[in-house]
Amino acid sequence: MEVSKSWSKWQGLAALAVYSVTIIALDRVYVEGSTWKSVVAWWKRYLKRRRDDPWINANTSNEIIFNMLAKAIPESPNHVSDKGYELLCSYSFKSYTDTPTIYVPGTPPMFTKPNAPLKLEPDTGRYYIDQHVAKVPRFQFEPLFQALTVMKPSKRFDDVDVLVARGSMTALITYVKDVSCQPFALTLHVVGNTLIVGRRLRSGMAGSTNGSYGRNFEAAWTTQLEPDLQDAEGHHHTIQYDFGGLNIVVRAETDAYMPDEQPSQYEIEEMLAKSTSHPEPEIANTTIRPESSDSTTVLLAGKSISHSKTMELKSNNQSKPLDQIWVGRTSRWSLGTNKDGVFSSTEKLFTPEEMRKSYEDDGKRQGALRKLVWLLGELKTTVKENTSNGSAVLLCLGKGEELVVRPMKTHLPALPDAIVQRFWSLSDRDEMHA
Repeated sequence: MEVSKSWSKWQGLAALAVYSVTIIALDRVYVEGSTWKSVVAWWKRYLKRRRDDPWINANTSNEIIFNMLAKAIPESPNHVSDKGYELLCSYSFKSYTDTPTIYVPGTPPMFTKPNAPLKLEPDTGRYYIDQHVAKVPRFQFEPLFQALTVMKPSKRFDDVDVLVARGSMTALITYVKDVSCQPFALTLHVVGNTLIVGRRLRSGMAGSTNGSYGRNFEAAWTTQLEPDLQDAEGHHHTIQYDFGGLNIVVRAETDAYMPDEQPSQYEIEEMLAKSTSHPEPEIANTTIRPESSDSTTVLLAGKSISHSKTMELKSNNQSKPLDQIWVGRTSRWSLGTNKDGVFSSTEKLFTPEEMRKSYEDDGKRQGALRKLVWLLGELKTTVKENTSNGSAVLLCLGKGEELVVRPMKTHLPALPDAIVQRFWSLSDRDEMHA
C-alpha cells in the first residue's frame, strides 16, 4: 500500500514536470493570442504558489482571524502628512562573520559619481534580498535594538504603535493601491502596545537576474571611505515619525550619502590608504546578551550621518522609488541611464513641497496611505485580541486576492526576552504574549 502511494506521488510530480516544460516550451515558440497568454500566466502563478506554499504557510493554523480585499479596506479619517522624523540609530553589517556582527553607528558609502559615463558589467552571483532575513532570521529586529543600546540607551517602546521595515511598508502600500502586486508574507507580533511586522521569505538571498546592473551600479557610484568599515555591507537607519496618528518606527536601508563637499580622486585614494593600518574596532560593552549563541555582536566604528543626506540609488531610471523615498524619509535619489551597458545618472533632491504635492495633495496616494493607517491599526487589534500568544502570519497571494491573517501554531517570538524586558514595560498578560 505504501509503495503504491509513493508511486502515485512520483507519477503526479512527473506529470506536473511534463506539463510545466510543455507550457514553457510552447510559450517560447507561440506567444500570440490573449487566451493563450492568460493560460500561461495562470500556470506560472500556479507553479509559483505550489513552490512557495511550504514556506508561506509554515507554522500557520487553519483558522482565519482577518481577511479583506484591498478595495474593501476603509480609509482612516486621519490625514497623513510629513511632520518630520527622529533618527534613533544606525548600523552597518560586517561581512564574512559566523555570527551577526554590526558596526555602530556605522556609515553608508559616500556618493562618488564617476566623472564620465562608465561601462558596467551585468551583476553576477548571489545577493541579499533582505540582509536581516539572511543574517538574523529568527530575530530580524535584534540588531536595531543592540544599536539603540549604544546610540539611544534610554529609549523605550511603550508608546510605539508599529515597528516595521521599509520594504514591508511599501509592499503593503502596493497592495492597498490594488495595482500589480507580488505575493508576500509577513509575521505579526504584538509586544505591549507595539505591532512588530517582520518579513517572511523563502530565502534572504537570491541569484542575480539576467541583465541586471543594480549592485554593480551602486558599487561604481559609491565609495566606503571609513577606515574601520572596509568590510561593511549594507547600512541601515532607524527613524520614528507620526503616520496618520500612529507612532511608527521604520528601519530602512541606506544606499549612500551625499557629502557636503565631493572629495577629489587623490583625496579618496589618501583616505583609503589609511585603512590598511587601522586598529580593530572596540567591542561595545552595552550589548544585551540574550540566551542565544547567535546574538548580534556590536563593534564601535564609523560616524553618524544625518538622515537628510541619505540617498536611494537605482540603475534603471524607469524605476522611480517614490514610495521608498516617502516611507524612508529619504530626500535624494540617483537614477541610472543605461545605453548598451554604459551608464550615466541623474540626481534629484526632493523638497518638502514636492513630497507634500506627491503624497499629501495627491488623492490616490493619500487614499492609499490612509488605508494603510487603518490596516496597521486593525492588524494590531486583531492579533492582540484573537491570538493566545500575540503572534500571527499575514498572507498575500497577489493582486485581487484577500489579505489573510492566521495565528501561528507555535509561538515564535519576534525578539529575545532580554530585549523585550529592556525596551518595554509589560503587564503580566503582555509578558505572556511577548
